[in-house]
Amino acid sequence: MANLGRPPKPRDTSHDAEILARLASGESLRQIAKTPGMPAESSVRYWVGDDPDFAAQYARARNSGLDAIAEEIQEIADDATNDFMTRVSETGVNKVLDAEHVNRSRLRIDARKWLLSKLRPDKYGDDQRIQLTGAGGGPIEIAAVAETLRARRIARNQGPLLPSASSSEEPSE
Repeated sequence: MANLGRPPKPRDTSHDAEILARLASGESLRQIAKTPGMPAESSVRYWVGDDPDFAAQYARARNSGLDAIAEEIQEIADDATNDFMTRVSETGVNKVLDAEHVNRSRLRIDARKWLLSKLRPDKYGDDQRIQLTGAGGGPIEIAAVAETLRARRIARNQGPLLPSASSSEEPSE
């Protein structure tokens, strides 16, 4: 099978510190790679797959970058600059809501929230799992549930709900 594409540049560690620092600040690898003098995005991704030490540093920087993006969400939400604009009309000067700017801020927040929920669902995702566990976090004991229901029914003088697990009576015909 023919190898498609050219091989990545040889590993140049001189840019590692800058790449990792910029990733940790929330910048994407794509943005970093567009900077003149920086290695191509594909080369950095190859290095991550090829060098376990660099991969671990890269993962830590990405996680820090996701935290930076989460903080950026708060900054965008709290920034009311340009939410209102001044309009001059016949009746005077009025401040009116700039709906376009507000909607753009909402879009920036939603895009970042979506990205965080997909890249780190354990930390930033909506937990929509239903977890049923028994005593001490173990599995649910069905026999214990049946015994509890039977005991409640007997306590209300209504007779057993289910035949006891210990009784070996066969149904009469």
